[in-house]
Amino acid sequence: RAASPGLVSAVGWLPSYSGYGLVVKLRHRDGMTTMYAHLARALVRVGDKVDAGRVIGLAGCTGSCTGQHLHFEVHERGKPVDPLPFLGKAARSLD
Repeated sequence: RAASPGLVSAVGWLPSYSGYGLVVKLRHRDGMTTMYAHLARALVRVGDKVDAGRVIGLAGCTGSCTGQHLHFEVHERGKPVDPLPFLGKAARSLD
């Protein structure tokens, strides 16, 4: 599920994320990007607008992994950051 409303900016096996398998990336209004990796299946396309909580893919084990799971990252200006502050904001927006 999308952690926050956003725009789908990438879907697929992205060359710059070797080992992550099938990936969905969302761009958010605040300039943050979220990434969902190792998916078995993507349920969105580039350009789709998504609401917080929308199912965007199915967890899987694509790429380099040892079991089915979701790899979740938050990026600011292209660099990974601690996701907890972002998730706190996203959780508050669902109330």
